[in-house]
Amino acid sequence: MGDEPIIARLDSFSSSTAEKSYLFSGIKGQVVAYDSAEVVPALEEVQSAVDNGLFAVGYVSYEAASSFTPYLKTFKNSTVPFVFFVFFAERNQICPGADLPQISRFAENWNQTVSFEDYKRSVEKIRSYIELGETYQVNYTYRLHAEFKGNEQGFYAGLCQAQASTFCAYLDFGRHVVASASPELFFRTDGSNLEARPMKGTCRRGRWLQEDEMRRKALLSSEKDRAENVMITDMMRNDIGILAQTGSVQVPDLFGIECYPTVWQMTSTVKASLRSGTKFSDIIRALFPCASVTGAPKVRSMEIISEIEKDPRGIYTGCIGYVAPGGDACFSVAIRTAHIDRDLQNINYGVGSGITWKSSLDAEYEECKDKALILCMEDEKFDLFETILLEDGNIFLFERHLDRLEFSAKFWGFNFDRSICISAIMDCIKKKSEKRYRLRLSLSKSGEVSINVTLIPYVNMNRLTGALATEPIDSLNRMLFHKTTDRSVYEYAKTQCPNVDEVLLYNKSKELTEFCIGNLVVRIDGQFFTPPVSCGLLPGVFREEEIHNGRLIERVLRIDEINSFDQVYLINSVRRYVPVDLRVGEGNV
Repeated sequence: MGDEPIIARLDSFSSSTAEKSYLFSGIKGQVVAYDSAEVVPALEEVQSAVDNGLFAVGYVSYEAASSFTPYLKTFKNSTVPFVFFVFFAERNQICPGADLPQISRFAENWNQTVSFEDYKRSVEKIRSYIELGETYQVNYTYRLHAEFKGNEQGFYAGLCQAQASTFCAYLDFGRHVVASASPELFFRTDGSNLEARPMKGTCRRGRWLQEDEMRRKALLSSEKDRAENVMITDMMRNDIGILAQTGSVQVPDLFGIECYPTVWQMTSTVKASLRSGTKFSDIIRALFPCASVTGAPKVRSMEIISEIEKDPRGIYTGCIGYVAPGGDACFSVAIRTAHIDRDLQNINYGVGSGITWKSSLDAEYEECKDKALILCMEDEKFDLFETILLEDGNIFLFERHLDRLEFSAKFWGFNFDRSICISAIMDCIKKKSEKRYRLRLSLSKSGEVSINVTLIPYVNMNRLTGALATEPIDSLNRMLFHKTTDRSVYEYAKTQCPNVDEVLLYNKSKELTEFCIGNLVVRIDGQFFTPPVSCGLLPGVFREEEIHNGRLIERVLRIDEINSFDQVYLINSVRRYVPVDLRVGEGNV
């Protein structure tokens, strides 16, 4: 197994108390299957080890499926073992992400195994099979690969941060290292009951609250995604029925929507009572591979997959997990999963989507790219904060501030407790019943809350000077839509225009967006307008209040309209409306 220490850990970043994080210790042996004939004996050896009081942790690769029945077609050749389990004497509960090293980004140039044209041809081929009635859905995937240069656990730490999944796993088995941030439960069992949560239906997260909620609702109501989900759920019901006591298979939750930092996912839940004497190998034989990663019907869809996909899937779309003495077991579907091969010094990561007759080529390709976002997310080290006005003992727009903070915390995976924030603020303002104060409420990723209070002197804030930024902002930059300590965009803009109080930003379409410390409002013919959030700006709480009360109208405002504005204002919840004398025509566009 090489000189590297064997490590097996499972991290759950779910808020559910049912999910636990474990580190396994006390190595007692291992079992590896390198070809199809060795798979079933290897699984039986896993069962034997568990029966003897050991914990078995490992994976079953996608290509192992053909070992259970010859009708499940897969690639015959793979450099990845079909089955790999290590046996441990102890299972120790840990805090999620405990003792992980600093995040390590190691690859800047990921290469795809297929071009867009190849992808298009494959989708068209699948549609032709659907038209012939040979299949209803095919889960078509491809691989991303790169040279591996960094720290394996550091890369895993990055996946955990980016995805914050329920079923993260790190397996360091020498040559082969698995780093997974899977959101999908394959199955969980306590020896008597079994639960599966097939996942089908994905859309990218919105950048701000309203866009995010719009996309969630769109996924929930999507005819295409609902049809896919129910199809896969029915397949799981049928597979589980092989193991279940008669009449015990139930679907208590259909079309549930789960939130992750980069995507929304549609998930359903299937539960059943197991027949007496059901073993781990029986469960794998009946359910593997998970229906969500094959298509429907499973046999023909897997034949099509083996025809159109260019290379083995390996661990990707297989399963990862543990089996414990007494029948306790939990396995995830190996998606959002990378495989590092130390001998070859490379890393592979799979992405895919379910292709149906109604699939849009561009939408499916975008879904694959969405699922790969976690590979390129930066190591974002920032706090969230709110700047709140306390005036004569009254907290201005407090609930709106908390709502925005809560959304951003959910979006970025920060721990957030509304009651803690309220208590911290209330404790801070007990003796400040008069005058005006600026309260800075800061939230760390771990959920730590801090309050900074500053007396606001009654100085002249009647007017500010402003200039147009020298360069456009990128309206796709997610940081623009959240109030964070990462102020790099605004700081840069200020350095380029040092002779004014404020800088007015604009996007690449030459649409005006916001000032560095407040939203933009303009008066035209007695009406007040502000740019829509989609232009690339922070949804300010005072801005939202003014829109809600009918005093502000959202409208795209362009650079070439500046001379038609009767007045320009900077607004925020501390200063409210401040007129700005905007200097234009000085070579800053």
